[in-house]
Amino acid sequence: MKSGFLIPVALFLWKKHHCLDKVLKSLVNCQGFKKTKVFIFVDNAEINSKDFKSNITLKKKLSKYLHYKNITVIYRKKKLGLKKNILNGITNLLKVYKEVIVLEDDLVVSKDFLKYMNESLNFYKNNKLILSISAFNHKTLPTYNSKYYEFENFFSLRASSWGWGTWRDRWSIYKKKISVSEIKNQKKNITNYLGHDVYFALLNINKKKRDLWAANWCFAGLKNEMYTSYPMKSRISNIGFDGTGQGGYSNRYKNNFNFKKKEKKYNFSHYPHISNNCINQTKFISYYNENILLQYFKYYMPLRLKKFIKNLVK
Repeated sequence: MKSGFLIPVALFLWKKHHCLDKVLKSLVNCQGFKKTKVFIFVDNAEINSKDFKSNITLKKKLSKYLHYKNITVIYRKKKLGLKKNILNGITNLLKVYKEVIVLEDDLVVSKDFLKYMNESLNFYKNNKLILSISAFNHKTLPTYNSKYYEFENFFSLRASSWGWGTWRDRWSIYKKKISVSEIKNQKKNITNYLGHDVYFALLNINKKKRDLWAANWCFAGLKNEMYTSYPMKSRISNIGFDGTGQGGYSNRYKNNFNFKKKEKKYNFSHYPHISNNCINQTKFISYYNENILLQYFKYYMPLRLKKFIKNLVK
């Protein structure tokens, strides 16, 4: 790695204090951590809210990591919410830096996460067909010809928000608001290339005004025909599907970083086109289209009923 500071990391925290140690310890143990400026954005909680105690506990746990000189913590003075906290943090950092790596409070990273992300972002920085770099991949991802595939990465029109990075000029195409009519007119393309979950998330953001943001980023990539690079080996394990967040309960997104050998140099593909992938894109998107009826049900289910069922399961 080059001398001096590497690409900065933005880490967004809210109330998942039970995940904090695993997330931060994995980041601290990364190759290149000491050369990385880490900006931690901590959203606030209203005093009388049910999340207030969890937010206070998180801040107390966070305090033991503040001796690292390369860590800067930004405590929000009031509750911004998921969407505003993340968009504000990324946008402000990209006014200062040309690129950024983004993490959230339930993402454990591999030891070579920073190395992989820095080399990927540097490799594709001048390739305007690339929207973003993802460090996440599913452990059960269907592939073909993977035995003879020589590259470290593959591409998809679907972006990922679980451990990712982008550049200032690419982030500029993000739109906070997309018209519902445009979403519905593009339904076939959205479901074919991004997945049904993204279609419903777009409606939740832009019609129901839910506190989400990532589907709009996916749509920006699709609309501009820009690809996201995915690793063959995931550098991210999502430990947050434990009922404490919006995603419910699942272990399918946890990954083990059992790499056979250290990657000295990554062999990235020069051709960001779906046709050159070792990944069957139909099967890749079908992974997100599982339980379509459940997705319909969740979208049309009243929010109060969702909260009731979630509390019942707890």
